[in-house]
Amino acid sequence: MKKKTIKIISYLFAGVGIIFLLFGMNGTWDNISFIKKSTETLGTVVDMKVKDKTDSEGVSQTYYYPVVEYTDANGAQHVLNSSMGSGRPECEIGEGIQVLYLPENPSDGKIGTFGHMWGGMLIVWILAIVFIITGFLIEFFSKRDKRRKKKAERYSATVDAKVSEVIYNTSVEVNGRSPFQIHAQWHDEQSNKIYIFKSKNFWFDPSEFLHDTIAVKADPANYKKYWMDTSFIPEMAE
Repeated sequence: MKKKTIKIISYLFAGVGIIFLLFGMNGTWDNISFIKKSTETLGTVVDMKVKDKTDSEGVSQTYYYPVVEYTDANGAQHVLNSSMGSGRPECEIGEGIQVLYLPENPSDGKIGTFGHMWGGMLIVWILAIVFIITGFLIEFFSKRDKRRKKKAERYSATVDAKVSEVIYNTSVEVNGRSPFQIHAQWHDEQSNKIYIFKSKNFWFDPSEFLHDTIAVKADPANYKKYWMDTSFIPEMAE
């Protein structure tokens, strides 16, 4: 995959995350303002609307939306149709439930439970965090080889590791695709240990450009700190 494409994908995830973040901040502020200005009363669940929804995989799920009747400070009655449903009834018909409403507009009421007031906002905040972190991680891992190469400039050991295999790095997936990764091993005769070295990710199969061995710069005090020199392998065209 082209570096430009990876950068665009990382920016896209981060951008969507920022949009969710702005929605979350705005919604949270609106909820806080509403709670500060509102008056509390006890409403009664008078009905339970049932709606069936089908997800993208064709699985149907039943949701329950409470209908609540409440009386404001002036004795006027109002009916609140909840816009938030749940997979199972959270309350029963005839049950009392907290309601918040604005004194200047008593018909503008909301069920005052945590789930109804903050459930939607929590989902938005979680989506914001997930998208922003994903965008950051895509950018972070795409530049990991550059960081390793820079650190390797002060490593004093260079070993010729035997190329063992080229695999799909399934720990990374973008648009349903996983990159290729070169694995090489080296036997440290002094400690009689085998070290496995892994290359950066390639979005094309580098096998035809490989030789029997590949140079690896490493820290002789800790061979787990290394950088595999794949500079002889062509870069994918932009």
